[in-house]
Amino acid sequence: MMIGSVSLGIPQEPKVESVEVQLKITGQIYEGLQERIEFSICRVGEKILLSQPLSLLRQNRQTLKSAIYNVFSKVLAGFRIETIDIELQEHTRIQMQLVPEGPFITKVNLKTHFVDISPESAPLFRDTIIKTEEELERIFKGLPTAALPWAESIINMVTQYLVERDFPGFRPMLALQGKSGGIVEFYLQLVPKGQLVKDVRVNYSSMTIPVQMIRSKLGVDPADLDILTGMPVEYLVHYQRDIENYLLTIFDGIPSLRKIGLDADLRLKPDEETEVLVTVNSEHWRTNIETRFFFGDQDYHYIQAYVGYSLKDYEVYTKVFAGEHPSDHVKVGLKIPISTNFYGGFEYQLENHLKNIGLYYQFERGDYLHLRFGLDESPDEAVIGIRINDHFNLEVVHYDRDLGLQFMFHLW
Repeated sequence: MMIGSVSLGIPQEPKVESVEVQLKITGQIYEGLQERIEFSICRVGEKILLSQPLSLLRQNRQTLKSAIYNVFSKVLAGFRIETIDIELQEHTRIQMQLVPEGPFITKVNLKTHFVDISPESAPLFRDTIIKTEEELERIFKGLPTAALPWAESIINMVTQYLVERDFPGFRPMLALQGKSGGIVEFYLQLVPKGQLVKDVRVNYSSMTIPVQMIRSKLGVDPADLDILTGMPVEYLVHYQRDIENYLLTIFDGIPSLRKIGLDADLRLKPDEETEVLVTVNSEHWRTNIETRFFFGDQDYHYIQAYVGYSLKDYEVYTKVFAGEHPSDHVKVGLKIPISTNFYGGFEYQLENHLKNIGLYYQFERGDYLHLRFGLDESPDEAVIGIRINDHFNLEVVHYDRDLGLQFMFHLW
């Protein structure tokens, strides 16, 4: 005889499995702060409600609402709980509406201190400080001042993000102080980190006038550039063009250069050894002196002086040669722009009356291609130039059936 046993299934009483919070706040406050409040309410709700039998919770609904109300009435200083409701289900929902209570933040003052940075560098940070201050005020304006103590962590997090975005290369340390009239002062200490500028040097260049003229006219005091020493290289890279524009304003000679038709530009090469490259060029005149050494079937070297005058649609010029150049010693010519970095031209040799037409193209890196087609008995010439640095080029030259290498040095 077999005795079978039957297992009776007794249904388990439903319990709370999850908690969701729906929070409404009258007016507008920073979204991140609302998320922080929702998170706090949810954590408290989970501690009270999770795994609790629904029947027991429903029997004590009013007591439960009062407990949550009492907890957050004390915690959420600066806000009044207008309504609170709890939908008791397996997936429970807490609904709460808050009303901010004054006084409110009406203005944010950002006071900054840069550690180990020259006080004279303040103009390099002015616009960034103003932008960060305006952003902080936009975020926290309208927040109850009573909420500052418990909201300080979220305020620190937001400020940390803004500083890392607006002040790359600095580590922030923040303190808050509320004042009467809804004014909050942010005391921000910024400590340089990472790669820092140890030295600054100035180099001058020009494609149109002698460098010695630039040095005498600009009147740059190297001490003026000490404002860059100690700065994070990352900050210089981030605000490079703004800093370049500011440095141009501290060079006393620039207004006088512009009066005589010269235009100045400045570029930074941020690094531990930062280079300030000052370039001054004439709006109309083009002058340079170059020396070349040609190595082919027939070796020779020569010096070329170039003087050109440029207008909007063309440039007229004269070339004077001294040395062993196989062509005429004096040439006059005309260059006409075809497109960006691309020119066409005509050249005439005064002594032997030979003529040629030319095409000239310069690549962005500084390399170039020159083609000259002889008219009458004038020889053809093709030049491929490779820029090595500001003073030295290597050229491959085909001139009158002679192919060779040519070294070219810019004397200015």
